[in-house]
Amino acid sequence: NSVGEIPFGSGGWTEIAVMLCVTENPGIYYDFEKGKLAVLDHVGASLSETGLELTNPFDYPIIVRLWNGANDNDQNSIKPVFLPCREYETIKLKAHETIQLTGGVQ
Repeated sequence: NSVGEIPFGSGGWTEIAVMLCVTENPGIYYDFEKGKLAVLDHVGASLSETGLELTNPFDYPIIVRLWNGANDNDQNSIKPVFLPCREYETIKLKAHETIQLTGGVQ
């Protein structure tokens, strides 16, 4: 392969699409009030009445970004939810660590 050449079997746009998803989307979208949870990252997550439980299934530390959907009800909220300019809450988890977030993430 020459410099700048796209390898056989790669469309080029697919790699860009994946990179944009990683930079634009949070790892976890949740809304306590509506009972909604969407996990877009490789992390264990469950929503209960007491809060949000996160589990790192890996042998190494990870960082996951959270978006609280309750913030979408704010009149100053920008639509759509998934924009690269959003500032997500960032949680660091050690290898195989499980944490419980209560009362929402501030």
